[in-house]
Amino acid sequence: MHVRSNSGGGPAEKSRLSPPPVAREARPSPLGEPHVASATLTTRQRGILEVFQKANGPLTPQEVWELGRADLPGVGLATVYRAIRKLVETGQLRQVEIADSLPRYECAAKPHHHHFRCVQCGRIVEIPKCPPRLDDLVPRGFKLLDHSIILYGLCDQCMAASA
Repeated sequence: MHVRSNSGGGPAEKSRLSPPPVAREARPSPLGEPHVASATLTTRQRGILEVFQKANGPLTPQEVWELGRADLPGVGLATVYRAIRKLVETGQLRQVEIADSLPRYECAAKPHHHHFRCVQCGRIVEIPKCPPRLDDLVPRGFKLLDHSIILYGLCDQCMAASA
């Protein structure tokens, strides 16, 4: 938690818990695995990482807390935020930026994929494939370096509920 002094020079006040930082690019090791700056994780941090490993899409800290409560009794939301911050700093998680969505995170070691966002419930799931021939979409004289695709629509649960 960050501590800052107020402008009047009085006692320090605690600011709101800020979201974890955006992930730095994970550096591959000679074995092709992401470089981990600090492999030392607490039991709770390992448990929180396992929640991400089991997920079928990027998660918010609140979702991690809700999904992990049964396996990680006594873990509070602040602990989840601290764990996410450390896992991002060590290259084990990365932030996923999706418009009109809270900050979400996923395992950095996952292979390249895309996302589908339900416009009704906000659920986000992974799409494992890329569309073919992306180079055909690139303007003449430009070079494609990377891409991220987010599809928007209705998920299976929302479609079933509206039927």
